[in-house]
Amino acid sequence: MDLALLKIRHGPSYATPEGVAADKLVDVLAASGRRARSCLVDRQDALARHATGAADAVLATSDAQAAALAARHAASGRFGFVWCQLRELDHFYFGRSKHARRAQQLQQRRALREGGAGAGGGEGAAAAAEEEEAELRREAAEVEAEAAQFSPAALRQQLQRLDGAVGALLAGLPPNALLVVATGQGDMAECRRQQEIKIRRQQRLDGLPPWSAADERAHGDALEREMTGLCFCAYIEELWRRKQSDVLRFLLRVRCWEFRQLPGIVRLNRPSRPDKARRMGFKAKQGYVVYRVRVRRGGRKRPVSKRSSSAEVAVISAASAAGIVYGKPVNQGITQLKASRNLRNVAEERAGRRLGGLRVLNSYWVNELRAAWGASGGPIGVDAVATAAATAAWSPPLLLLLLLLLPLPPLLLLPLPPLLLPLLPPLRSGPAALWFDSAYKYFEVILVDPNHNAIRNRRELRGLTSAGKKYRGLHGKGSRYNKNAPSKRATWLKHNSPSLRRYR
Repeated sequence: MDLALLKIRHGPSYATPEGVAADKLVDVLAASGRRARSCLVDRQDALARHATGAADAVLATSDAQAAALAARHAASGRFGFVWCQLRELDHFYFGRSKHARRAQQLQQRRALREGGAGAGGGEGAAAAAEEEEAELRREAAEVEAEAAQFSPAALRQQLQRLDGAVGALLAGLPPNALLVVATGQGDMAECRRQQEIKIRRQQRLDGLPPWSAADERAHGDALEREMTGLCFCAYIEELWRRKQSDVLRFLLRVRCWEFRQLPGIVRLNRPSRPDKARRMGFKAKQGYVVYRVRVRRGGRKRPVSKRSSSAEVAVISAASAAGIVYGKPVNQGITQLKASRNLRNVAEERAGRRLGGLRVLNSYWVNELRAAWGASGGPIGVDAVATAAATAAWSPPLLLLLLLLLPLPPLLLLPLPPLLLPLLPPLRSGPAALWFDSAYKYFEVILVDPNHNAIRNRRELRGLTSAGKKYRGLHGKGSRYNKNAPSKRATWLKHNSPSLRRYR
């Protein structure tokens, strides 16, 4: 009543937050430009709150459906902003907090029941106590049955489903699209439950122990952790265009180390560059596979025959009889041989030879490193590599030990290298850590199974069979015959229409 009197005195907007009367975000974005129309993909309650006439509202009932609809509307090109909310994890947190509150209340009721078990009473009191005990057992069975739904394994599965939904949304975005993932707050339902427990313990209710300073610090740390949100951005196209950026250089270094531990031809679950793969013809459907192929960089080396041509055979034979040998040794060869094909073509050939039942569709570059990299992350020169290798591997005590051992006979020094090897600091660790990977290039090759049903789906309905081509008038061969109009009537009309060109 006091608030009503104050609103009558100061106006209806008294004590109303400023954001309530402000314009909605979708209206502000729509008024800012032609390409700023929004699309909202969410549940019905959120759409009723935020959707306006300046935005399209798309109803979704699950996270997977919301991610698929958001990706489809983002790829349509009709909207500048697509908003999607994944809420199944919040529902899981709310259900888990509700389950914990119910279990706590059941425990308190059982404690009160055990505390008043000694009180006397008649037959009515005994019947009531027995009925209450049966109800407690029934609720305990229900709580125990619900415990499996909110176990750590269930939380892990929920997070995996959320990660899959975000991955599907990222894979379905068109080129030059920016994906922003904001986590918001954490398990705030559990924080609210802990706040209720804090108030009850401070007021000494339900026989709970008093609230201590250690409990306050733990509660503050948990509240700060849950209120911290994260935000991730992914701009696929622009990131790969700037290969010298710190982010992509770090990714290439980590992935290159991973690629070196794997075989030369490896099958991938999904392409590492989905935007490039889509431009090259890849589709996320059955029948399309992606393989990563490793190709050694540089030219090739071939052995040199000592009898290069038939004209020199007689001369070489006579010289051999005299003890003269022409040509190079067998362990040498011709270097500086540059292949006419590029390394990407070589990767496609190797993938096609390994997978004979598939057809190579296209390929693209994914990784290579051209220099030595230090521990600081930047490229370093060859002189710096030699200097670091010379200075980092020998410490003063080790040098002094070697100087003392030099006057000893060589036979006594033979067993020392295996003993001294563990004392040498490795070149790949420490402040002067260096590593190289200028020997390989890595390509991802897209292959298609031509016999898969998803690839050859309903060819007869699309007119791709021999009967369909004949019906469309494409039953001939020869030069430029594929330029014919793809229809029997159009072909007849073209052949029977008079040509009235100006110059004949």
